[in-house]
Amino acid sequence: MDEDEKTRLNAQLQKISARLQEQPEVMVTYFAPDERKTGGARQTYRGRLRKIDRNRKMLIMVDQTELPIENLLNIECE
Repeated sequence: MDEDEKTRLNAQLQKISARLQEQPEVMVTYFAPDERKTGGARQTYRGRLRKIDRNRKMLIMVDQTELPIENLLNIECE
């Protein structure tokens, strides 16, 4: 991910963090590493965001799913 993409992603996270009390519905595209070999795949997750844990660098969803911020490729808020 280049610097422009990182800047865009950080701006999206800032906008969404302002709405965390609403537990907004988000669609996250992220890279999921393959546990058995080098590489991985793009995955999409849709759900309600409960918290952005900046210390652990994780998105924490209402259903307790945790997504590493470092693996994010895109996040959209409805």
